Amino acid sequence: MNQTIQQKRAVLDVLRQRAKQATAEFNAKPRFVVVPHQNNLFGVLDRKTGVECAEVAGHNSACQAAQSFENVADFTQAAQINVGNCARLMLRWIAVVSLVTLGFVAMGYQP
Repeated sequence: MNQTIQQKRAVLDVLRQRAKQATAEFNAKPRFVVVPHQNNLFGVLDRKTGVECAEVAGHNSACQAAQSFENVADFTQAAQINVGNCARLMLRWIAVVSLVTLGFVAMGYQP
């Protein structure tokens, strides 16, 4: 098979995978939903835990609160620190602090 045809097929396969992923993300159900209560009160319910996060007056305000909760949940999930990253960060800080301390000791040393 021709090299350019193989490259085109590879590019099309990648584009097809991205399209499937984008479609799945688009069709995914939101984590936080707005449920009606009484007297113009709406609750923001977390589907993952089943806990009501907030009770807000007005549907528009409840939708905005649900969207802000969704944004915060996405941010915390993306910025989640695991044990390996934490250990790496601690080792870097220990190395920097020890080098700075060593520098101060070397500058203060008078033979």
